[in-house]
Amino acid sequence: MALHGLKNRKSPGVDNIHPEYLKHLGQTAKANKSPEEISNYQPISLTRLMSKTMERMTYNRLNWYLESHSLLAEEQAAFRKFTSTAHHVTLLSQAVKDVFDSKQVLTAIPLI
Repeated sequence: MALHGLKNRKSPGVDNIHPEYLKHLGQTAKANKSPEEISNYQPISLTRLMSKTMERMTYNRLNWYLESHSLLAEEQAAFRKFTSTAHHVTLLSQAVKDVFDSKQVLTAIPLI
């Protein structure tokens, strides 16, 4: 009922969502879903263009600074360009296999 009462061709708010977008979600997004069941809800996060732009600027500047001053450990692979955590998984897998083959003991401690 709330969606039906929205008027078409009205200016969107700061979130830039037009009434037509909500009205045309389709039945799978609205009908036959129990309001008591938490799995029927999905969080919505809308980030404004200026926020996204500022986030990207901050990320690029911080990343440049950390990389150019060698402030990140070589072992840090996640969230870095031209690196992959898959390489670290391969190294760990190989270490486990080598130790298993030589019947020795290996201790691995996750760094959190």
